[in-house]
Amino acid sequence: MRRIISATLLVLLLSQLTSGHTTAPIQPTAQSEFTLLTPAPTVDTTQIIDTFRQDTERKPHISVQLPEPKVIVKETPKPKAPEPRKRPVAHRLAGVASWYCLPGTSACTRGHSGGLYAAIRRDLLFLRGRTITVSSGGNSIYVKVIDCNCGPNANIIDLYSDAFRKLAPLSRGRIKVTVAW
Repeated sequence: MRRIISATLLVLLLSQLTSGHTTAPIQPTAQSEFTLLTPAPTVDTTQIIDTFRQDTERKPHISVQLPEPKVIVKETPKPKAPEPRKRPVAHRLAGVASWYCLPGTSACTRGHSGGLYAAIRRDLLFLRGRTITVSSGGNSIYVKVIDCNCGPNANIIDLYSDAFRKLAPLSRGRIKVTVAW
């Protein structure tokens, strides 16, 4: 409603300016303090209002339809189990291994009551405290070198009975092995 009134007033003012009519003030009398203006020519306001309505109705109405939102479900891949770390092999020796220290019966198991331990030949004693790989018949185990197999004709390695069992039955007594570190 305010637009229509504002537009009407604007049209009236513009029509007065363009028609060339000017208003002349009347000299005030002693009784009046106001200046009177001559009346403007009459304008048919209904015609102006109808024109204004038609202009506003002709404006296009924009309607936008947005697509339905799609739900995207991404499956997170299951984490793979880490592969066992393979130790780089710099050195490899082949020889014979035997077993020693049966847990619960041998005095040598004090401090290491069974497990994957070994005694190494004297010339390989620098490996004491390190974990090395021992392989035989397609099986491999990691053993920690904790002792010296220092006899004159010693095997390359002597394994605790628990470690030897992982490669062969104890009844075999001696097996061919490859030692890598």
